[in-house]
Amino acid sequence: MPQIIGGLLTLRSDWNDKNILKHIKDNLKNVSSENKLNFICCLKKLACEIKYSENNGIEIISNKENGVLIYAYFKLLRMLQLMGNAPAIEYGKYGIEG
Repeated sequence: MPQIIGGLLTLRSDWNDKNILKHIKDNLKNVSSENKLNFICCLKKLACEIKYSENNGIEIISNKENGVLIYAYFKLLRMLQLMGNAPAIEYGKYGIEG
């Protein structure tokens, strides 16, 4: 059975832009395994994908040159596609790698 994709969508954040990825990573360490987030989209700041390793490591991949909303949209569609739930689109052509 595929894992449920968990996400967080907000308009803004009070976290400092300079340390926002550190704050996200620090707070994700306290989340239980059944409540893990796979992506975060804060429309005024950033969007990111969260990947977990087996040794409880956390990797955060955030948008760089892409707009926040479009990055989050394509990243979510890519996650769904990998689960077999989204239409076949060549996401690499839009700057979103798997």
